[in-house]
Amino acid sequence: MNRNRINKILEDYDYEEVYIKQIKNLEDYEDLRTNKNYVYMVKTITSGKYVEKEIYPLWKCKSNSPRGAKKKETSEKMKKLNINNKAKEMTRLMNTNFTEEDLYITLTYKGKAPTLDRAKKDMRNFLDRIRTWWKKNMKDKEFKYIFVIDYVDDPDKTKRTRIHHHLVMSGMDMDVVRKNWTLGRKTVERLQPDEVGFEGLATYMARQSKTKYGRSRNLNKPKITKSRTSLSNRKAENFAANINLHKEFFENKYKDLLFINCQVYKSEEYPGVYIRTKMRKR
Repeated sequence: MNRNRINKILEDYDYEEVYIKQIKNLEDYEDLRTNKNYVYMVKTITSGKYVEKEIYPLWKCKSNSPRGAKKKETSEKMKKLNINNKAKEMTRLMNTNFTEEDLYITLTYKGKAPTLDRAKKDMRNFLDRIRTWWKKNMKDKEFKYIFVIDYVDDPDKTKRTRIHHHLVMSGMDMDVVRKNWTLGRKTVERLQPDEVGFEGLATYMARQSKTKYGRSRNLNKPKITKSRTSLSNRKAENFAANINLHKEFFENKYKDLLFINCQVYKSEEYPGVYIRTKMRKR
């Protein structure tokens, strides 16, 4: 298939919004739709030492594909989808740019809670002070950060309460961090990865955030590539039903990677499966 045609078909096709029902057992697999109008692609996302493989159908004929088939979702579903997308994006950025030597910081306020605009200015001022210190004392290392602002914004209340900041930042002297926040309590600790790096922390921060997250401009982006997979349609779809074989399959296929987990999804309207696995470099 012509590469330009592949790229053109991929436009407007969000397979994660089409394939949303997870296959967890043989019963889920039995009513899977199949045909010969698609091939499988694999998207590889490398974030530091963590690697994701997303295998999904790509249609040979546009008229049969789910391009432009987005459904109007409820506000609650859209909110959940936006949080999940934010968490995924933040996870990949954190895994690409930070290690256990870097810091997780929570900054709070004493007394009356500030407005959101005031809190944004407080964060900018705090980062400016840290950046000034960094330039004088850490010239051989880049200063990087990601932050979110969390607060309770209940329409039944007359004012926001409990506004505070969550921040992931390049490793430095913790006492300097504490001295540069004088508006309330500060908690500073080293980052602690879970099985999939900083996914747990990134997901927590994404759920807590009420606005778009902030980040330094020098963050490295995860490496993303796309290619045809060697899996035939039949092998891919039979594989979806054999949950116990996922670890063996991926570790045999990618010998430099260790298997972490795998999920398989199907669509109620379109044939094929979407396979998403997470792995770690050996």
